[in-house]
Amino acid sequence: DEHRDIGLDDLGLEIVVGDLGDGVCHVGSLHARIFYFIKYSESAQTSLRVVADPTNSEIALALDELGDLYELDGAIIHRVVAYRNAAKAARDASVSLVALARAGRATELPGIGAIIQEKVLALADTGEIPAAVKLRAKFPPGLVEITRLPGLGPKRARRLYDELGIDSPDALRMAAVEHRIRTLKGFGPKAE
Repeated sequence: DEHRDIGLDDLGLEIVVGDLGDGVCHVGSLHARIFYFIKYSESAQTSLRVVADPTNSEIALALDELGDLYELDGAIIHRVVAYRNAAKAARDASVSLVALARAGRATELPGIGAIIQEKVLALADTGEIPAAVKLRAKFPPGLVEITRLPGLGPKRARRLYDELGIDSPDALRMAAVEHRIRTLKGFGPKAE
């Protein structure tokens, strides 16, 4: 068997690995989870990928997006508010939410329950929240983009989609030029 050293010099990192047991290496102040991928072919090749844990701000953005997606999907308001409160708690936390979640202690923060703790762990481990992936797949990507425009939240974007078939910023621009938006109740000439 042939062994090959994996150098991280080009990344500017030095990794000193002891028997950590949990796959988490501490590089200065960077917490990185190490994933090993082994490809089996004529000769086994190993590659190494270093993925930094998401910051509290990144977690907050993901939870805000999940709340928006649930609202777009018509979920009850309590679920939507729960994700928005969790996003605020993530932004306001003075310690790493991922570190707390890995220790099973994220639920100590107000606004973070067991389900949200699981979603934070999934985000840290895979880079995605599975529920967000499923919800994103239900809607055209442009519709999700519309929800981020000033004055258009998930509810209004969903109405534009349901009633006028607007599923992208370009379709929204065209509907405004054609003065179709003002025909919807709650939308007037100012909305265009």
